[in-house]
Amino acid sequence: MRKKKSIFEKIEKSILRFCIVSIILLGSIHIYKQSTGTEVFFNEELDKIFEQNSNKDNAYVVLKKTKKGFQNIEILVNGDKKHKFENNLELVLSVKDNDLIEVDGSMYDESIKIEVVGVTENIAQPKLNTVVETNKSMEMLGKVELNNLE
Repeated sequence: MRKKKSIFEKIEKSILRFCIVSIILLGSIHIYKQSTGTEVFFNEELDKIFEQNSNKDNAYVVLKKTKKGFQNIEILVNGDKKHKFENNLELVLSVKDNDLIEVDGSMYDESIKIEVVGVTENIAQPKLNTVVETNKSMEMLGKVELNNLE
């Protein structure tokens, strides 16, 4: 009976050690990614997403902020807060026809520009390279209009 208890105690300690090491590793990776300010996607990965999802039902808009920092800038879709840039320079939005996209930079005194740097081919609006500038304000990027690709 003592041997079984001893085996279970060893297994329990091993699992506990594994969990602690995993949490420390996960935390370290998270801190590293935040400190480097890595972008959301690389261009090759973004191209793959566009190719896989560029049909009439799926549409994607890629937004890029022109300055680093400003983690709390929010992107609203139809009035709902959907995304924050956080430590990323780029953000990919999944949108539908007639969605209204807005940029909330009201929490910053400084002027911040957000640019549309990518759209799937089925999007007529917003246009590529559209720029919105917030200065202690919420600005409308535009209403999504989809092309008929049939």
